[in-house]
Amino acid sequence: MKDEAKQVVEMMLTYLDRCGQNPENELLRAFSSQLTLSHTQEEVETGVQDLLASLESLTLEKSVSNQKDCTNK
Repeated sequence: MKDEAKQVVEMMLTYLDRCGQNPENELLRAFSSQLTLSHTQEEVETGVQDLLASLESLTLEKSVSNQKDCTNK
């Protein structure tokens, strides 16, 4: 589960970078660091649950001032 969570975080970071949503990256980078330090399945599951709770407030919007194409790179 740890490797899968890392892959999902990397995909989300790539997407947010392409869309110019750098502030949201901090949440994912913090989670990635926490995940790296997790040693047990329980720690990983708790971290994933905490991230999911935090993601509820995350908005995925293309910035008006930054008209990057978020999907075609």
